Amino acid sequence: MAAPHAAILRYEADPAVATPPRTVAPQADLTLREREVLDLIAEGASNQEIADG
Repeated sequence: MAAPHAAILRYEADPAVATPPRTVAPQADLTLREREVLDLIAEGASNQEIADG
């Protein structure tokens, strides 16, 4: 698996090959619950804690 920053490096190295970065926040397409779950994941919550939340 490539490093997370590989796409950024590839874009900077050859912009004709890579997809440009998104200009819309990825959270814009998420429901309220999906954003809550994303926040809980970022905080390190367990699956059970997320299910209970």
